[in-house]
Amino acid sequence: MYSAIEGASYGGYRQVELAETRTICAIWLSRRMPLSNIMLSPPKKIRKEVFGNGEKKAEEVFITNEKIPDALAALSCAYYASSLVGR
Repeated sequence: MYSAIEGASYGGYRQVELAETRTICAIWLSRRMPLSNIMLSPPKKIRKEVFGNGEKKAEEVFITNEKIPDALAALSCAYYASSLVGR
């Protein structure tokens, strides 16, 4: 099993709270799987792997009537983690 945590985007949006959340997730995951299976990756790297273009955002790729960009970014992060299997 692999897990991916999206790193900081440095957009200035509540970075302290997001950093704390990433840390808690990493600690929780580290107690359940090997550290080598946990990837902390920058958003552009995740988008490049999943969409083929690091500049393309999830809400531009996944067509939905809802305004849920954070959920779509989380979905792309899950796709990224699943792409790590077998590498």
